[in-house]
Amino acid sequence: MEEYDAIVIGAGPAGSSAAFFLKKKLSRVLLIDKASFPRDKLCGGALSSKTIELLRGEFGLDGQLDEIITSHRMTSLEYRTENVFSFDLGKHEISFTRRIDFDHLLVRRTQETGVEFRDGIRVTDIDSSNGVVTLQNGERLSARIIVGADGVPSMVAKKAGINLEQGSEVENAFAYELHLPRDEVPPSLLSQPKLDLGVVRYGYGWVFPKRDVVTIGIGALRSRNPPLKSLFKDYLLTLGLGRDVFGRIRGHWIPSGKIRKSISKQRCFLVGDAAGFADPLVGEGIYYGMISGRLLAQSINPEDLTHEGLKRAAKKYMSMCKKEIGLEFQYAYKIRELIGKDRILRRCLVLLKVDKTVSKDLILLLNGHLSFRRFWFKSWLRSPLLGVKYILNLV
Repeated sequence: MEEYDAIVIGAGPAGSSAAFFLKKKLSRVLLIDKASFPRDKLCGGALSSKTIELLRGEFGLDGQLDEIITSHRMTSLEYRTENVFSFDLGKHEISFTRRIDFDHLLVRRTQETGVEFRDGIRVTDIDSSNGVVTLQNGERLSARIIVGADGVPSMVAKKAGINLEQGSEVENAFAYELHLPRDEVPPSLLSQPKLDLGVVRYGYGWVFPKRDVVTIGIGALRSRNPPLKSLFKDYLLTLGLGRDVFGRIRGHWIPSGKIRKSISKQRCFLVGDAAGFADPLVGEGIYYGMISGRLLAQSINPEDLTHEGLKRAAKKYMSMCKKEIGLEFQYAYKIRELIGKDRILRRCLVLLKVDKTVSKDLILLLNGHLSFRRFWFKSWLRSPLLGVKYILNLV
């Protein structure tokens, strides 16, 4: 049986990041994915400035990154496809990529550090207590640490017996998307990214122009929007697209809610979407997936991978995730619950138009330079003034 220090299952941003950072501490790290790379994946593909900074700083990606992203300074905020206002992001421009390019670049960068990569092979079983991974060809591999980075729902979590409570703790969202060549969409959709509020409850629609394609999607809490696919079709028609594109619609789950109570068991640890790390407001998972991979590596003591040592690592990992990710999610969740109510959402949009401070803060929030927590408290501190401005605006 071939032995590894760590086996990471799933080669998306969270898995590649976990493998990348674990390799700094451990000798033999294996990254596995069931798909053959390069492979495409459903995702809006938005990369905030903080994500770009992480990629260029810690991953050493610069010129290579520029080849696969499209950046925009201007962004349109809309309400049911009607423009509310457009704002200039300035130096905090937002970038977009296709996951077929982005994930492949991260895998190649991870391989450069000495991480082994196997693609096109599925994991069929996991023995969390003994650290054994069984592949579809019958091969069995041994690992002192097994990392589940296999999305929602996570096979690793299920096989390892990690309790992924749903109920009030975690409420998943669902997204429908399609990628269209630029020459197949109306010119009005090519100039700048659009965030469209009000087309669904507790979610939003988006139009993200990229280098070769335009990604159009809608994402929301499925429980609050039962006919979500029908809403997406209506949205596409409103944007000026024909019914002929309906056959290209694809859907996927997005973890969206409070941090899970359990993200590890014995030798298994979860990162990224598998651990529920996508923020409840905008559904961003790339940045938090990558951060969770780094936090996991920081939690591991390579000199103490005993049963007790891994228990200490699990406790440390959970504590760090709560501090670095969970606290942010709490305030993102508060904001989502507030603006999920259409009456309040419409008032908030009016206030954004009449108060430049709040609109600037929104820009910083969307691009990752202002935390959800700080945005929440700054908005509440300004709420009396905003109320007066709202009344005056109505008059």
